[in-house]
Amino acid sequence: AYDLYLKLAVLGEPGAIERCEALYPGLFREEEYLNLLLAVVPVAGAETYTLQLAQNLAGAARYEEAEKWFHTWLTAHPDDGRTFAELGGMREEQAELEAALAAYQRALELLPADLDIRKKTATVCIDLEKHEAALELYKKFTPAEHDSFTLENYALLAESLADYTHLNRALTMRMERLAAPKAMDYVDWGRSFNLVDDEDGEIQALQRGLKALPASRIIHMELASSLREADRGVEAIALLEKPWLKSDLQAASLYIECCVLEEAYDRAFAFLGGGLEQKFALSPDVRLDLGQIYFHTGQVARAEALFDSVSESPVTWPLLAQARFKRGDLDGAEAFQKKHLAHTPLPDPDGWMFLGDIYRTSGREREAQSAYDKALSLMKDKIQPSAGRDGATKVSALQFRPARSTKPQ
Repeated sequence: AYDLYLKLAVLGEPGAIERCEALYPGLFREEEYLNLLLAVVPVAGAETYTLQLAQNLAGAARYEEAEKWFHTWLTAHPDDGRTFAELGGMREEQAELEAALAAYQRALELLPADLDIRKKTATVCIDLEKHEAALELYKKFTPAEHDSFTLENYALLAESLADYTHLNRALTMRMERLAAPKAMDYVDWGRSFNLVDDEDGEIQALQRGLKALPASRIIHMELASSLREADRGVEAIALLEKPWLKSDLQAASLYIECCVLEEAYDRAFAFLGGGLEQKFALSPDVRLDLGQIYFHTGQVARAEALFDSVSESPVTWPLLAQARFKRGDLDGAEAFQKKHLAHTPLPDPDGWMFLGDIYRTSGREREAQSAYDKALSLMKDKIQPSAGRDGATKVSALQFRPARSTKPQ
């Protein structure tokens, strides 16, 4: 039957080409149908089959011929957005990405709401490293239009371009779709709130993670760090008071820091007991904080041993200054802080603020004001006129934030 229809089509019998079109795919006789189109299309009055010919040539990887017939069709049908998209797909197969993008963009002009075309255009933009253009496309997707592939691209592009608002949006949409999020899914989500300075959102995301995964160490750590940064240190202390976290160096270090910030010395010693410095190789700042706990709970010999164990160096000078300040040794704090500020090659407005606190606590108001003015000047120098989405440097929640100043005892 197919052979007969082929003959009738060549003879110009009405409807014969349509019958061949319907029959050939199941018979695996694509090449014969393609040859039929090549014979018929150039005939006057058969232009209606031009697009089929272009499509079949593209399917046969005869791209140069297909390009000619696509152009023939599009010259006659300049508003056919779907055919422009097909042309873009063919060019993409040939790795002619700039030409593919041009075809997709024309298709988008004609069919701006077509989701498939928008996705293909964004993918080609990424392949061409036109990341800003790809991100702009993904930004306009509604949550329902995103799939797992586009969400991943959306998040990666937003992160790499420091568009933290859209990073947060992408990760929020992703979290809503995950059936069983893992600990790091919650952590990354929480950090995305931190990057847009949404303290409450960060804490709520991590609390949701802790509810789902109550035994997760990293969520405990991340949430405790976020609580501490939000001046909710007492909550952070309670969160970290788990027997199984006491044997974790990072958790114990954060717990010690929070207890010193909140001046919860008795509580810290009751939970930790003595001898933690013998179990762990504590960093200098943690050794000094643990020394404060010992000092304020009457373990003076242990405290002095820890204080003495931190040797003086440019790295430890600011830590020693803080430790001396907390113990009420204002002269020692001033000496170490001045060493630090004289040595550091980078502007340190926080360091000058702390020096002002030392002066003010000592009753030297004029010198304190001078130090504060210096800090303010350095802060102004750090602010860029165009600071905005890209202006601020962000850190992950596990890069512990600096401790706030504690009044001397």
